[in-house]
Amino acid sequence: MRCRLLVFVLMLAACTDACTNESRVVPKKAEDSFVDSIRIRGALGLERRPDTLGARVDLTRILGSATAPVWLVIVSEFQCESCRRLATDILPTIRREYVDPGKVRVAFVNWPDEAHFNSRFASHAALCAGSAERFWEMHDSLFASLPRWERLADPQPFMDSLAITAGVAPDMQHSCTSRSRVSNLLKGDLERSELSGATIRPTLFVGNQKLEGDGLTLFAVRRALDIALSRAGATHD
Repeated sequence: MRCRLLVFVLMLAACTDACTNESRVVPKKAEDSFVDSIRIRGALGLERRPDTLGARVDLTRILGSATAPVWLVIVSEFQCESCRRLATDILPTIRREYVDPGKVRVAFVNWPDEAHFNSRFASHAALCAGSAERFWEMHDSLFASLPRWERLADPQPFMDSLAITAGVAPDMQHSCTSRSRVSNLLKGDLERSELSGATIRPTLFVGNQKLEGDGLTLFAVRRALDIALSRAGATHD
């Protein structure tokens, strides 16, 4: 499990001030591996190809303070009822109790199910909204409106309208979705999901703990976060 999570983390990176080159960033332990790997990939991407769309969008699906000691990684998709319940019934509480106070950072990794026809459209639309720093607003809108778009023959116009309502400039969203400008980022998410050891949508990773299926409850997520915070020397007030 530790090895799988380590590989998973080493492929998902967000640039922070603590990461400026490949040689300086070395994962210290498994529960730190997600944050370290996020930093590695993001830092290298921004250093070699400054301000590329993919690198910028990658950062926007990370939520929380850069100084938070614990990471919560969500491997999920938008066309999934269990994923929707996580997003609407559990995540808001976690954001309020752990993320907003600066104790936990959350990262969302897309894992669209090929059996769900519109799932990839939704993932791509959410990443495109990230180009305007509206990923999480789009995340919430997609889950809230799932019954309205999951059976549409062409969901893109509706999804673009959600992004525009969330604050993305119409031309920016249309250009991104029509040209599939973040398709490589989505492909990378699929690779990360396969390497993570996740078998069920959604799956949560907290340090070296994996939560999925019947074990994915608010109580279980709180407990996993509290254990991780305790190990990090922090507390949940």
